[in-house]
Order: sequence, then C-alpha cells, then structure tokens
Amino acid sequence: MKGDKKVKGKVIVFYDNDPDGFGAAWAAWKKFGNQAFYFPEKHSMRSSALRNIDITDSIVYFLDFCPNPAPFESITKKAKQVVVIDHHGTVASVVKSTPGCIYSLRNSACILSWKYFHKNKKVPRILKHVEDVDLWKYRIPGTRELFVSLSWKFNFRHWNTIARIIENTGTRNRYIRKGRIIIGYQNELVARMSDEAERVRLGGHTAFAVNGSRYFNSLVGNHLLRLDKRIHVGIVFYFVDKNKYIRFSLRSDGKVDVGKIAHKLGGGGHERSAAFQWPSHKPLPFKTIKQKV
Repeated sequence: MKGDKKVKGKVIVFYDNDPDGFGAAWAAWKKFGNQAFYFPEKHSMRSSALRNIDITDSIVYFLDFCPNPAPFESITKKAKQVVVIDHHGTVASVVKSTPGCIYSLRNSACILSWKYFHKNKKVPRILKHVEDVDLWKYRIPGTRELFVSLSWKFNFRHWNTIARIIENTGTRNRYIRKGRIIIGYQNELVARMSDEAERVRLGGHTAFAVNGSRYFNSLVGNHLLRLDKRIHVGIVFYFVDKNKYIRFSLRSDGKVDVGKIAHKLGGGGHERSAAFQWPSHKPLPFKTIKQKV
C-alpha cells in the first residue's frame, strides 16, 4: 500500500444516492461527526475510494449494503474490523455469517444504524419516514407528501434541518399540505412515462420496461405492475456514472423475487425491490418481445 493515504479510526461506507443509505450514514455522523471518514458506494465498488487509502488500523462500517464477494473479502482481510448493517435479503447469509454484523428484515438500514450507534436514544421522526419509503409501506401519515415537498439532498447538515422541520408539528403539516398538490401533478407524469413501456424478458420472466428517470423509478416501476395482472415485474432503466453504466431498477408484485434476478446480475435488493448496474457498451440484459403496451 505504498503511497496510500493512512486512515485511522472509523470508515463509514454507505449505499450511494439512496435516502436509506444516507440516513444510515447520517446516524453514524450524529455519533462520530468529523472523526470518521464517509464514502458513498455501490455493490461492485468498481471506482471505490477505499482503494486509495490504508485501512489496516480502521473499523470499516458498511451501511445499507454489503459489497460483492471479491471487494468484501479483500477489505475484511485489510481492515482492523468490519461491521455490516444491512436488511437486504440477497446478502442475508453473508451478513449473518460475519461476526459483529447486524441484519434484520424488520427495519431498514437507517433505523438499524440509529439503534446500533445510539442505543438509548429515541429514533428521529425523519428516519421513520425514510424507512416507511424504503420498505414501501407508506403507513405513516404524510410520508409521500414530505418526500416530494422537501429537498432531500445528501448533505449531513441539511438533514439536520430536515429533521427539525419534520419533528415540529406546524412545519411538518405545512410541507404535507404542499406535498398533496405536487403529488397530483406527479401522478400525471408517472402515467405518461408508463405509456412508453415495452414488454421484455429478463431472468426468465416477462416484464414491462421503461427508459425513465431515477427520480421516478419506484413510482413508475410500481405503476407498471398495474398495467397487466399477468406481468409481475416492472423495470425502469437510465444512464449513470457519466453514461458508463445503465442502472436497472426492478419492482415486483411479490410473485417474482427480483432480488434474486438483480443479485445474479451483480446487484442486490429485496424480493419486491432491487437494482443492478450494467456496462452501457454491452447489449441490454433483456430481450424486447413487444414494442408497445
């Protein structure tokens, strides 16, 4: 590791560009602040910043994801200690077999991380709403509205501001009222995007697929499942990483385990919600079987 930057202490590696992953990192930041190093990552860790640092004296926390086998094995050999806090079914066996790691299907990663780092403190309302979205439950009043009316940029101090807004009944209700208006227009956009769906075959299953937007992937993916009761998988795909990769967001009605499909293609997730990335120079991993719905 000659020439690598030496890091001592805590290294927080969290799932990139995801509210639950960032919420887990925020929980760690509320514990360690600037005394830890924070790195957003994906399962493949292809362009990992960890490659350029020496972690031999560090405790490395993986929050809301567990890396693919090769990078995970390499890091566990180098680091002083590795702790994984995750809730995705595709990595259950790995996490459960790694000493000191936390795994549960009852909570999302941000709640698991808060309970791990803040054992005797009340879980902030902001994380309860994040979990409500991540587990696709939407049981807490106002969750949908708050997620469309507030700015959820991934900055720790900004999340402190959002947390204060949501904890206060008056400001929370103000944003919920604003969100109701936005959702009406949002539903129109989702319907329009879904009109462009094509029938495809992926992982041995017929699915509806749309070349869409990362900002509507869950909404569109789940809307696709309502187009035909015989189709149990919805796919939204879009370019990422300066067009080097295509991200595939998969949604299921529960009759097909999309987590298994994503895992075989280098990604991960749950039975009903999963994702993977695909090199953009390669042919698409699915075959179109019909041009339009």
